[in-house]
Amino acid sequence: MALSPISHVGLADETYARLREAIFAGDFEPTDKLDIPKLAELFGISRQPVKDALARLSTEGLVVIVSRKGTYVRPINREDAVNILNARLMMELWAVSHAKTVGPEILEPMAEIVRRMHDTIHASDFDFSMYNELDILFHEHIVMLANNPEIFRSYRALHSHYVTARYYYNRLDKSMRSDDDHRRILIALQRGDLNQAGVIVETHIVTGIEGILTMRNVDQDSEREEI
Repeated sequence: MALSPISHVGLADETYARLREAIFAGDFEPTDKLDIPKLAELFGISRQPVKDALARLSTEGLVVIVSRKGTYVRPINREDAVNILNARLMMELWAVSHAKTVGPEILEPMAEIVRRMHDTIHASDFDFSMYNELDILFHEHIVMLANNPEIFRSYRALHSHYVTARYYYNRLDKSMRSDDDHRRILIALQRGDLNQAGVIVETHIVTGIEGILTMRNVDQDSEREEI
């Protein structure tokens, strides 16, 4: 992904989106230092929007800000990714099994998300970042089934989709399989079949875990300089 100057409308948001995309795409390697003055010059903007964007990326676990040293792309490794996905699996299954009600206030937004995900996948130019954001929203609605604010906050804090995005960036084949899973989860919930919904959720996440475990050369940070 080429980094180029950006417009001066919504500077921090646009800078954040560009940097996040570059991290997903591997334009920045794990432990790479993100130099604020250089990025500001590259984008043709002041340093403050870059600082704001990096602070946001830090809360999402994509970069690490080290006092008096700088900001670095967070290293990724297989073990951490699998642990995060297992935590996500536990929370989503718990939410489905403890669903209070499965009414239109949950199902209608989920149906709209599924529709938009399908459209994104079948567009002439696949927008992975858009698909990933919709994926996040869909799974957040699964967690919302249990109506437990503490579980929901903990789930969001995992930022699991940003971890997996660094493994599956622009993998249309993986997104198409996920799209089918999302549709089947929605249908099960619409039918009130929570057991079946749980089975599909578990298969969906476990498949992602198994995919990471079988990938080669995904722990490149282990051979790079420590932050």
